[in-house]
Amino acid sequence: MNNYPIIKVAIFFSGGILFSRVADINLNLTIIFSFACLLAAILSIKYYKVISSVLLFTCIFFTGYISVKSNSSSVYILPQDVYRIKDLTVYGRTTDIQLIKEKELNFYFETDSIKQDGKSLSKKVKLLCKVKDTSKRRLDSLYNTLQPGNYLELSGDYYKGREMRNPGEFDYNKYLNSLGISGILNISEVKDVNLVNNENDLFKSLIFSARKYLDGEIKSLHAKETASLLKGLLLADRSEIDYVTKTQFINAGVIHILAVSGLHVGFVAVAFLFLFGRLNIYLRSILTIAGLLLFMFITGVPPSVFRAALMAVIIILVFLSNRATNLFNSLTLAAIIILVLTPEELFNPGFQLSFSAVFIPMATIKAAALS
Repeated sequence: MNNYPIIKVAIFFSGGILFSRVADINLNLTIIFSFACLLAAILSIKYYKVISSVLLFTCIFFTGYISVKSNSSSVYILPQDVYRIKDLTVYGRTTDIQLIKEKELNFYFETDSIKQDGKSLSKKVKLLCKVKDTSKRRLDSLYNTLQPGNYLELSGDYYKGREMRNPGEFDYNKYLNSLGISGILNISEVKDVNLVNNENDLFKSLIFSARKYLDGEIKSLHAKETASLLKGLLLADRSEIDYVTKTQFINAGVIHILAVSGLHVGFVAVAFLFLFGRLNIYLRSILTIAGLLLFMFITGVPPSVFRAALMAVIIILVFLSNRATNLFNSLTLAAIIILVLTPEELFNPGFQLSFSAVFIPMATIKAAALS
């Protein structure tokens, strides 16, 4: 393991994340203790290397714990014994807007206050908002008006996500909670969405506008069935692929093609490397990284694409630096960055399978080569 120092860091950091599931220690005390361990590790490194290493890895362990607790403390999850609240009024900002469906517009919303029957709650609560309307024109008008970062007043009915009803069934409510989302706000008419302040998030608005433009071009140039497939492949939006088509892909054993992930990122990387093949290595690598980042943002930064793009970028940068390094360390660095940004990814099957699919074959090949 001496050749894989970053793997050690990842193991202890992940251990801290797992520890957060079974322990609840005061966050401030944990921060002070971690800082003390780090300081003691630095001071003792010259004279007591073993003790210094133990203190350093203890600090990394509790840093994993701190990352989970600090993220979870910023968002309030509504009581999960409440299944429905009628006539709820919420105030806050849109965070992300999904591409419009035929009869529905979905977006993510972060509240700063919630009101119902004269009672109010001033908490930061994340909700998935679903707007439906009998008029497609009104829905399109709202879609063309909304931007990420807009401050809104919304009125609708709150529902908790569907829970697991049979053993092994997907627990949608648990999935929403893992993203920090309390539940769903169903809005029956466009008039119940009031724009209070049109201030927006410039970067997210640019990405949303680009996705919206590409969505419109795809729909205008292709038939409905073809357009739905292209949206799934290019924009990571499978919401309009019909049931029959999905079933055909499942029966053929190629449904993974419709899930934008490492496979597609690999194709994009190869395409850019081939396209810029005549350029010098530095310019080719920089343009390929730019292309990967552009693809990541155009798809809406789903976790699977973010993981794959980050791994690809780190490997390209390491290769570009001309430094001798180990591929295991490079991939582990990508895993650490993901866990620092979103610690809950450790429990995501996609995260586990993505890295297992790379690490296990690499370890098997290396073991076979050494034997």
